[in-house]
Amino acid sequence: MRPEPLSSQKAYVTLKYITPMWYALLGLLFVAAAILPGGTTIVNVLPPFARVLLVILAPLATVAYVAYVWDLKYVELAGDQLLVTGLHRKTAIPLTEIADVRQDFIEPGYPIYLDLKHEGVFGKAFSFVALPPPEWGRREEYPVVGRLRALVHAREKDATDGAAA
Repeated sequence: MRPEPLSSQKAYVTLKYITPMWYALLGLLFVAAAILPGGTTIVNVLPPFARVLLVILAPLATVAYVAYVWDLKYVELAGDQLLVTGLHRKTAIPLTEIADVRQDFIEPGYPIYLDLKHEGVFGKAFSFVALPPPEWGRREEYPVVGRLRALVHAREKDATDGAAA
C-alpha cells in the first residue's frame, strides 16, 4: 500500500526552500544598494538612518522567516502511522503517539500542528501544510485535521478496548 500524502509537496518546497532563497536574494540586493555608492536607486534616495535600518532589517527578516519555516515537515499517512520527513530524517510515528491535532489560522499556509505524547525524533511537536491549500483569505479547517483527529481517537479507543479485554 502506497502512503497517502497529507502534506502539500509544493507548499513544503516553496515555503521551506524557494521563499527563503528569494528573501535572501532580495535582502542582499537591498544591502548592496544601501552600501554601494552612486546610482539612482530608491535605496540611495533614503536618508542614511533608513539605509542602516534596511541593512539590519533585511537579513533579520530572512533569518526570522527561515526560523519560522524550519519546523515544517512533509507528512504521509501509511496505515496506522504517519511517515514524517524533515530536512535530513524520515521517521514513522504511530497514530497512538499523537496527543493533539490543531491548525493555526494566522500563520501563512495555515499550518497543522501535531503534538506528540512523548519526545520524538522531531521533538514534542511539529507542523506541516496540508493538501489542498485553502483559498486565500478563507479561514476554514483543512479536511485532514478532522480526519486525523478521528483516526487518532479511533486508534486510542482500539488501544483502550484491547487493554480492557
